Amino acid sequence: MKIKHARLYVSRREKPGLTPYETGVRTISHALKEDDPQARAMAALAMAGKIRSCRCLLVPVPGSSGHTIRNHALCAAIQRRKPETVVLDLLQGVPRESQCQRDRDNRHRFTAGQIRVTAKPVAVPRGYGQAVLYLVDNVCCTGATLEACRRATAKVLNNEIRGLVYARTKQGKTNEPETIPHRGGH
Repeated sequence: MKIKHARLYVSRREKPGLTPYETGVRTISHALKEDDPQARAMAALAMAGKIRSCRCLLVPVPGSSGHTIRNHALCAAIQRRKPETVVLDLLQGVPRESQCQRDRDNRHRFTAGQIRVTAKPVAVPRGYGQAVLYLVDNVCCTGATLEACRRATAKVLNNEIRGLVYARTKQGKTNEPETIPHRGGH
């Protein structure tokens, strides 16, 4: 799955001396997890710049709580910058531990098969049947959550599916080639 990211997230473990830019990306990333409106507006501006197509669908990714509340707010902020987008709230996750906590504890990273996500059937608005669908998340660590969401979404919609995140770690890559976007099926 192709994942578009606005910024690269650098961990202090990877690079102890962060630049002011890298520190700013980390600050916004952490503030997004706390639902900070100013961070959301800044991230939405950067993320909206990555969307090239006029009409597209934004689907909020569920967080570790299983809910899409924070990423739904991020989608809404992107939509204010790109009014031709449509937000579809179709994913629900099962609560789980966060990847950040697992990283702090030096434990194995999640795989897509370990993350439980379901998609409910939804009606796609007229004119958006073939639109690119972006799975919207704040940070991509491993790509496992986005891949689990892609699998669930592909069961109910046949749109081209991509990821759209504010920040991505160097490890935040899927096993699929980035140049080949996924279109439906599973």
